[in-house]
Amino acid sequence: MKKRMVPVVMAVIMALSLTACGADKTVSSAAISESAESSVEEKAETVEKEVSAETSVDETSEEADAETSTEASVKEAESEKDDVLVFGKTEDGVYSNEFFGVTITPMDGYSFADEEQLALINNFTQEKMANSDSDFMKLISEQVKSGQNVIDVHVSDSMGLNTLMMNCAFLGEGVSREFASTLAEVTAKSSKQLYSSQGLDVQSCEVVTMEISGIEVPCVKTVAGITVGENVVDTYMLQAILIKDGYGATITSGTYFTDNTEKQFEMITLSE
Repeated sequence: MKKRMVPVVMAVIMALSLTACGADKTVSSAAISESAESSVEEKAETVEKEVSAETSVDETSEEADAETSTEASVKEAESEKDDVLVFGKTEDGVYSNEFFGVTITPMDGYSFADEEQLALINNFTQEKMANSDSDFMKLISEQVKSGQNVIDVHVSDSMGLNTLMMNCAFLGEGVSREFASTLAEVTAKSSKQLYSSQGLDVQSCEVVTMEISGIEVPCVKTVAGITVGENVVDTYMLQAILIKDGYGATITSGTYFTDNTEKQFEMITLSE
């Protein structure tokens, strides 16, 4: 079950995280030129191809029918979904998610996106995937539309150059916390290929272990350069991967110019 769910789990998390980055770039367009924005649709389609390649060694018997198998797994995951409250809420300036044990308290100069802004970001995600030529991405779009994949919280500074967001998704029965490290390794390798294919100068993309509130969490740390006109803008991303009882969440810290990703993780409190 776990082996067959690898492409689904990774694609769900990567596609949502990458699209969230694309949406975030539109929010901060006043600070970053539109020429620095990557095509979310092309990213999503590339994720699908890279995921299939990464899992071909363990699934040689299914290689010729990889996308069909993946789509069937998504549909199966949807049918297995229970009514579990995995989303959090923001009250009195603090975001709390009891299911994943996550609390986010913005630093000075940071603020939460309100419900309207979150809706815009999620709608952007859904529409971009729905307009893809890939049937698989259309399935993910339906999950976003139905609320099974959601950007649940978004925090940023006033310029939108430093952001922290959390995505929640249903992955499938049998996907446990132990799978997070494996997922991080596959995600790091595929992300490096993906970003490079989109014209980013990827300096590094590796798995690191971050300690959040005394709990070790597998993460993917990426350092790359984005060409804006005649200049190259440094961009940094740190993604923490959480999995619990068939559900997954990624907490993505993204910054430009200066690497503040670990500093932004200080806004997070994590409990078992």
